[in-house]
Amino acid sequence: MTARFVVLYDTPSDVEAFERHYNDVHIPLAKQIPGLTFRGLIMQLEEVPR
Repeated sequence: MTARFVVLYDTPSDVEAFERHYNDVHIPLAKQIPGLTFRGLIMQLEEVPR
């Protein structure tokens, strides 16, 4: 069985702090999930009109 996760965030007020926290906290936590394969990361950091 395959499951896919898509996570969307609003543009952070401090992009560098967001990326640091994501890489230092979220990625290591995700790597602890048994059977998880990480295929990639796409980041769009420009403002998208609503």
